Amino acid sequence: MDQLKLFGVITFFVFVAAELVISVRKQWKLYHTPDTLNNLLTGTLTAITRGFIKAGVLAAFSWGHQYALLDIPVTWWSVIILLFANDFMFYWYHRVGHESRFFWASHVVHHNSERMNISTSMRGNFVHFFYRFLFWIPLAMLGFEPWLILLIDQISFFYQLWLHTETIGKLHPAFEYVMNTPSHHRVHHGSNPQYIDKNYAAVFIIWDRMFSTFAPEQEKVKYGITKNINTYNPFMVLFHEFVALAKDVRKPGPWRQRWQYMFGKPGWAPETAATELATTNVTVPATASTSAPAIEVEAAAKAAQQRDDAKTAAPATTAVAPSTLVTAAANGTAAVNTAPANGQPGNGVTAEQKANTRQKEPVPVG
Repeated sequence: MDQLKLFGVITFFVFVAAELVISVRKQWKLYHTPDTLNNLLTGTLTAITRGFIKAGVLAAFSWGHQYALLDIPVTWWSVIILLFANDFMFYWYHRVGHESRFFWASHVVHHNSERMNISTSMRGNFVHFFYRFLFWIPLAMLGFEPWLILLIDQISFFYQLWLHTETIGKLHPAFEYVMNTPSHHRVHHGSNPQYIDKNYAAVFIIWDRMFSTFAPEQEKVKYGITKNINTYNPFMVLFHEFVALAKDVRKPGPWRQRWQYMFGKPGWAPETAATELATTNVTVPATASTSAPAIEVEAAAKAAQQRDDAKTAAPATTAVAPSTLVTAAANGTAAVNTAPANGQPGNGVTAEQKANTRQKEPVPVG
């Protein structure tokens, strides 16, 4: 595994050098020194942390392997299965990192750069390595060898190096459909509204297609986060969201509020939650039993009786079915008699048709 890491480090710097040459020749300005230094600094911290806790992670996997459901041998087919299983676990780990604020506070470091280049692949927060392994313990409990889980996860990490670049466009459609590519991953790093929380996969983009989190690259990607930090201070790069989270948790309020701040979706706040609830209108089918208040149903019944009486007194008048009146009352509309009182033909549109074609007003649900 040490040889694999050495190969990965050499590959990383070769990719960076090649991208720098392309950037200079084409004047793309892909690299900015302060930003690149932050990428290398945070990447070094994560690498040191990963090496420091490697023994503990292996011990955790070994503990889980004691309760293995299956005895999975190390063969070519088990390695292929583990490649997919590892990527599946990464998808959910990555998705939680975007959809729960505590985990986002750690993962946001990988996204708070406003540039996209190979060095961005190293940008991360060392904090997440203290809980990341928990998402992989189920693979050990399923029956995969602990050392093989670590190896496959390392290979998955190296695969993602080449995804962080603007120098590679879209590839063959068949490859783009199955595999994660630079195009797909540029979308993941975008702060454009339609790109937020999309394309979580590491190697296989099929998980995003399966779980409706896939978005193709269409308009130009705007890198960074919705509220950029506008600083190269390494401390703020690493911990700005933890600082903001701590301030929110200390705000007066019930414990439920603190829990929502901690583990709810990023951006959650009591005032925004209340606004969303107040402005949510649900259109419910207009039925007398479930949608219309009892007083409206009673009024509709009385109107139906009056219409029946009117029909007896003036046969030429077009009648409206009671059910139509109930529906109309529930919708807040009134039935219309289109036949004149003198018994002459009307305009050819019945009251029921008009009642049915009128726009139905949404019924607020309290």
